[in-house]
Order: sequence, then structure tokens, then C-alpha cells
Amino acid sequence: MITQQNELSTGELVELLENSNIKVIDIRPVEAYNGWKLNGETRGGHIKGAKSLPEKWTKYMDWIEIVHAKSILQQHKIVVYGYSRETVEKAVRQFQKAGYPDVNLYLHFMDEWTTNMSLPMEYLPRYSHLVSAEWVKTLLSGNRPQEYDNNKFVVVHAHYRNREAYLSGHIPPGPSTWIRWHWRLPKHGTVARPKSLKLHWSNTASLLTLR
Repeated sequence: MITQQNELSTGELVELLENSNIKVIDIRPVEAYNGWKLNGETRGGHIKGAKSLPEKWTKYMDWIEIVHAKSILQQHKIVVYGYSRETVEKAVRQFQKAGYPDVNLYLHFMDEWTTNMSLPMEYLPRYSHLVSAEWVKTLLSGNRPQEYDNNKFVVVHAHYRNREAYLSGHIPPGPSTWIRWHWRLPKHGTVARPKSLKLHWSNTASLLTLR
């Protein structure tokens, strides 16, 4: 049953954070939760203690299983925040349809929470080493992505005994110099990474920046 949606002020949310029964839900992209400033945030990261549950996941058939796996249960008081009222309201309705009786909106993350340095936030250590597909696309298009100050890089499609995966489709070369590596590991042991390489992980490939 969908009930009226309750909107919280920043002061109310600060007080609720002391309540062990509260679950704060960040529905922005995982990259934003980790620390990337995707929409001009004053500070990157998420409200301290919040759980990541991107709004796009509401389209998944197993969404409620994901919610339960994160220990977000019906007896909890739920607070949802994100980039826009539209996406927050959509996520709140999804919780209400699933039988959650106490679901609340917080709509001042951008204009009040990130701008107030006294309000607690967290981010993933070394989040800038975990880049998105869009970040890689920006780099290969000849532009400079966020938090990148180099112009020497190699994109590596890593695989283990599955070269067919590379041949069936991979990131195309960008306008700058492109180096393709077929990096094979020995049968036993591992290959030590040279200290001159800095590794960035993406969900599509590895990015090696050369110092």
C-alpha cells in the first residue's frame, strides 16, 4: 500500500542518524556513492552510514532480494536521498509497494548536506582508481576526465585463457597513441607490477597511467 510521502529536513535527518533503527539509502550511481562528483557536489561521497542502492536497480526483477541482502528490512525507518525529487520519489514508491511502512524522503543532499562541512560524509578510499565506463570514454575521446592530470596511458583488456572474449569485442582505440598488450601470466606465480605503472580499474578494462 502506497502512503503519503514524508519529507525530512536536514535537521531532522541529523537527529535520526543517532537512531540505530534508521537506514539511509543513497540511490545515486555507485560512482557518486564511492566519491566521484558526478553532479557538481561540493563534497564527494555519501552521508555517513548510508547504503548504496542505485535507482536504476529498481528495474531489476530481484530488487527486493538485493534490498534484503543489504539488511534493509520492513521494521527499519527508511530515508532515501539522491540527485532529484523524481528519482527519490520513485524509489520511495518502490519501497512502499514492497510493504515498507516508514519510508521518508531527504531532498537537500546537494544544497545543504554537501555544502555544510560539519555534516558527516564518507567516501571510498582511493575511489579515483575505480573508474567508470563513461570516464574511460571521456579519456579516449581526447578530453580530460575528472581527477586525471596525465596524458600518457594504456588501456588493457585483461583476460585469463579467454582471448576469444577480447576478439569478440573490446574498447576501440582512441585518437591518441594506442598500445595493445597480450599480457600472459606464467603457469605458476604472478607477475610483479612495475613501480612506474599506476593502475585504475574500470568495469570495462584496466587503465595503466605511465608516470
